[in-house]
Amino acid sequence: MTQQFDEKSKGGFGRKIKFTRDADDQEPQKGKYEDILKSVVVTGFILAALIALITQVNIPETKRPTVAKKKVSEEEKERIRRLKQYSSVGYFHEGYARAEKNGKYGFVDENGKEIIPPKYEWVGKFKEGVVRVFNNNKAGYIEKAGKVVIPEKYDDAWEFSEGLAKVMLVKNINDKTVARYGFVNKKGQEVVPAQYEDTQSFHGGLAAVRKGGKWGYVNQRGKVVIPFKYKQANSFIDGFAMVSLGDENPHFISRQGDKYDDFRAYEEGVAAVRKNGKWGFIDEQGKLMIPYRYDDVRSFKKGWAQVRTGKKKYYINKEGKRLK
Repeated sequence: MTQQFDEKSKGGFGRKIKFTRDADDQEPQKGKYEDILKSVVVTGFILAALIALITQVNIPETKRPTVAKKKVSEEEKERIRRLKQYSSVGYFHEGYARAEKNGKYGFVDENGKEIIPPKYEWVGKFKEGVVRVFNNNKAGYIEKAGKVVIPEKYDDAWEFSEGLAKVMLVKNINDKTVARYGFVNKKGQEVVPAQYEDTQSFHGGLAAVRKGGKWGYVNQRGKVVIPFKYKQANSFIDGFAMVSLGDENPHFISRQGDKYDDFRAYEEGVAAVRKNGKWGFIDEQGKLMIPYRYDDVRSFKKGWAQVRTGKKKYYINKEGKRLK
């Protein structure tokens, strides 16, 4: 789901305000259709491989096109032979591609060798060394050798991000069937219990989670570090997240929850932020280093940042002192 606001930020470079869900959070239920349009039908896959391997087209300026044969190595012939047995093969991620045979999914390596037999109803793609797998409408995780990392016990599951994966359990609460979300690590421990109405994946050490219809943020230990008060919330990118209370234009918050109208990404441990039409600079702990007094700024490069007051442009160091 994408929610877009037509308003533009009132900031210096007029960034367009747009709420987006994580790519991981946009995939269909059970993840069974994620990447499916990217899946390569073997017939086309083999044909493309053969064309690339045994032909080479040259088009001289004054001659008709000619086709020169190119020798196919024994290794490539073997690779093609191995892949012929599958009805579809996906793209490679971390050296492995999803392969389908008789309606079941497994994985092959870049040589076409079967690493994990096709025995799952659906599989995702490898990320951080593990992949989610589905059987009997339950999801779990395996590693590259096929060893089970987390048993198939969740009603839905997402890819790992920063060592944690979003998972979903269907629960009965007050005689209602509801979905609840949390996070697990690669040991199968539920670091963040499946208690939230919705979540986004971890980025920058924090994840947006929803409770009671409001969004807040938790850290990788499951502790709430930014309270539940936002109607909309995005993941952190470059140290900031876009949020909205619902009764105002969207704005940005730091990892400490401080509110800003606009920002420049962190460079050299310092970020430019704007409040009430003026720019200043904060450190990675959110402490104000240089007061809000500039009409426009650029990020620090090699210890200096270009700033503007009125029509005057000049450079300052991280103490706010002007270059003479």
